[in-house]
Amino acid sequence: MKKKLLLMPICLMAITACSGTAPVDDYKKEAETLIERMRTLTYRVTFNGTQTQTYPKGYEAYNNSGAVSVTRDYGYVDNDLAKLRAARVITDTTTSTYFEAEDGRMYAQVIKEDNTVERSYLSNLGTYYRFGKFYSSPFDFISADDFDETMVLSSQKAYLLFNYYTGLSQPVNKAIFRFNDDGLVKEVKFNFGTLPVGIETSDGTETMLIDMEGTISFDYEIDPITYLEPYTVKSNKFETLVNNIGTNYTMNIDSNAIANKLTTYVLDNKVYIHLDSSENTMIANDMFYVKKGSGYRSYIYTGKEWTLDESVQLNDILPDISSLSPYLFEEKSDTHLSLKSEAAAYGADNFLLPYMGLTEGTGLKSEIYTKGDRIDSVTSTFYYYTGNIVVKNTYSNYGTTELPIWLEEPGA
Repeated sequence: MKKKLLLMPICLMAITACSGTAPVDDYKKEAETLIERMRTLTYRVTFNGTQTQTYPKGYEAYNNSGAVSVTRDYGYVDNDLAKLRAARVITDTTTSTYFEAEDGRMYAQVIKEDNTVERSYLSNLGTYYRFGKFYSSPFDFISADDFDETMVLSSQKAYLLFNYYTGLSQPVNKAIFRFNDDGLVKEVKFNFGTLPVGIETSDGTETMLIDMEGTISFDYEIDPITYLEPYTVKSNKFETLVNNIGTNYTMNIDSNAIANKLTTYVLDNKVYIHLDSSENTMIANDMFYVKKGSGYRSYIYTGKEWTLDESVQLNDILPDISSLSPYLFEEKSDTHLSLKSEAAAYGADNFLLPYMGLTEGTGLKSEIYTKGDRIDSVTSTFYYYTGNIVVKNTYSNYGTTELPIWLEEPGA
């Protein structure tokens, strides 16, 4: 449910609800009131603008112009008595929420595969990110003296406001404020300067010019930012599906991340991963696993022969579905289950064949489709900077899977 704000209107100069001209002392007092209110609210900022790049003479063909959009939520954790800050970053494909720790470090929350919630602190080369460096409200650094009597923000603080709210760098001459009927900021329109950028060309170092135009809008009726909690509703259907997978089945894998469809043959004590389902013969890098004691002896086909590789566990070979808690799933219909969205970032890769090596992507969703009490297919989507990756595993031949007749097993 969206959180409604009870707002007490104030009268600021240049607000349409007020008339006349306020004395200088009055507009500063009203600016101070505005700043204090903006420091305590939770709200969404959305920048919509256009960036234009103008290349030097002789390179005009590279000139371009494109839309730029940034959406972030700022405020405090709704159920945090300590009033620690939080921020949500919203893109077309992902929503990421970051929190300020008691010591100022920045972290995200993850729901682990066992339905526990943990902090994931953000760091680089051993240095922890500080929340305030990335997501402080610019109103923490703006004073009434930074405004003129028409509520235009000075150049230096105008840049600070733009940079903090968007993460973008562009010279700003001034920021012009507009207000809603409650006296809160409705939008900020920017008058940008031109950013010169040096580029290397065949003629030496030239200068490309970047221009920007755009406006930040504010929304105060948004869902509160809350801490994640373990789920309390269990999917009995998922438990049944896991128990019914068994130790004999065929799994076909199709993905836009691989050139060919794969087939995995699973038997009680053997697993064969064939890297091209269209080929009725062994091909280079096919993998074969034979149960030996508590683990599996692994082999890789060179194109001519099998070579012995390291000993591994079953979870190093097949998707680790059984480790996922049934609390992480919601039942959409009799034949459709979905991994809950907050758990997808960490849990979606449990549906992947480890060989595919796609665990560095951010899981977006996993959808399970069933036939009776068995898994028919699982489709998982992952976000990568190069584009989304989709992996579909289709299960078949439960209890009747046999190795291909053309397969020559290692040591046979």
